[in-house]
Amino acid sequence: MKILIVDDNANIRLMIRALLSQSNSQLYECDDGISSIEMCLKHNPDYVLMDFKMKYVDGITATKNIKKKFPQIKVIMVSNYSDEDLSLEAISAGAEFLLPKEDLYLLPKIILGKLV
Repeated sequence: MKILIVDDNANIRLMIRALLSQSNSQLYECDDGISSIEMCLKHNPDYVLMDFKMKYVDGITATKNIKKKFPQIKVIMVSNYSDEDLSLEAISAGAEFLLPKEDLYLLPKIILGKLV
């Protein structure tokens, strides 16, 4: 399985890598929404873990662009913000769902357990 981590916070990317280290997945990462399209072209990931708020291109816009070009990729929005409006915005952009960053420990179960 290939997973692309898109987050402008290097510590969050490192934490996600650690959480998924036992998954035997190929992990890729970038720090902005602009690079996420290029990384999808290059690596064709199964999942994209997308931060909501980033410089230049936010996660909602990046998710819309990814889903337009790569509809088969599953996008999970990862955010410090967790309200109903944001969840609806993430889903309408094409994300499977929104995962609050305080619940990152659930990522292995979500991805490897095929809940998404």
